[in-house]
Amino acid sequence: MSYLNHIKKFKKKIAVIDEKKSYNYKELNKISSEITQNIESRSLVFLFSENNVETIMYYLGLLKKKAVIVLLNQNLKNSYLKNLLVKYKPNYVITNKGDLTLKNYKYYSKKFSYKVFKRKKIFIHKIFSELALLLSTSGTTGNSKLVRLSYENYINNTENIIKSLNLKSSDSVVTTLPFSYTYGLSIINSYLYVGGKIILNQESIIKKDFWKKYVKYKPTSFYGVPFTYELLSKLNYKNFFTKKLNFFAQAGGKIEDNLLKKNIEFSKNNNIKYYSMYGQTEASPRISLLNNKFNKSKFNSIGKPLKGGKFKLVNEKKEEIKKQKLILLIITQKFLVKVKNLKKLLIKRNQFFLKSFVKTEHLQLRFLLSA
Repeated sequence: MSYLNHIKKFKKKIAVIDEKKSYNYKELNKISSEITQNIESRSLVFLFSENNVETIMYYLGLLKKKAVIVLLNQNLKNSYLKNLLVKYKPNYVITNKGDLTLKNYKYYSKKFSYKVFKRKKIFIHKIFSELALLLSTSGTTGNSKLVRLSYENYINNTENIIKSLNLKSSDSVVTTLPFSYTYGLSIINSYLYVGGKIILNQESIIKKDFWKKYVKYKPTSFYGVPFTYELLSKLNYKNFFTKKLNFFAQAGGKIEDNLLKKNIEFSKNNNIKYYSMYGQTEASPRISLLNNKFNKSKFNSIGKPLKGGKFKLVNEKKEEIKKQKLILLIITQKFLVKVKNLKKLLIKRNQFFLKSFVKTEHLQLRFLLSA
């Protein structure tokens, strides 16, 4: 897999900083191979994840083995896990949870605080050759489900994020989102791929330990969801600005207008870039980015597709809806998708502007359309 071949070249450059020590890319590559050497290729593996170095090592090692990874949150309820085990029958479960009862599994190996359990009777799965990961959706459009992501999805989106944010090997980030969350994973992928530095953190941003780490390592970038910025606003952005901070970004749902204004104002006053982004698990996972110079003039827009991407609306016959037809459809609300919270329809210089939420089968988009 080219993703892993790519990161080998960074060798002695620091890759991750954990609670106890830091690891360079050479160490990361070596240990990740060692701890997964007995995992059979193309096996379906449940990996319980946290923002720690063990998760990253097992994750990278499993990718090298071309195992199909199901990333699970460490706080997953045992009752839900039981249902997943029955439904998917993984051949390996890797976890540091101490309260698990795995009926059809036996203890296999251990590294750090993580144990590997192997299915007593190996189940033969019919797995698509390009399948890399199964990630859970957020469940905002219905029940949470597992989404299939291929190696091509995975590498393509990582490269497009890097190009759009202009990430470099000198960049660093502190983790603020769960590893198993599609947005959080994309951050890990992006910084590993580019040879950047990841400061592993498991504390909330309201904790003193988070800010001690943040001030000590001074990451060049910061990511959050709307709730992250609610907390940051309540803290009055204290300690947030450092001379090394180049940009901060938001995705993971609609941010309130007043918070968005505060973020934009903070970025302007401190000469830091602020990016509004949009994504979904099915797109592996980030789709668009608003250029920071349009933060005020295109307020609330999700921006343009990442490099190499494209947006379009289609009708029931999967035919693209052109701009002229789109205005008529908006006015009559005869969408292929449902339009809710229709806010304003302004007429200015013979131009129509619409701000709305658009709900499709898999996603919600905030559009700022003009024609």
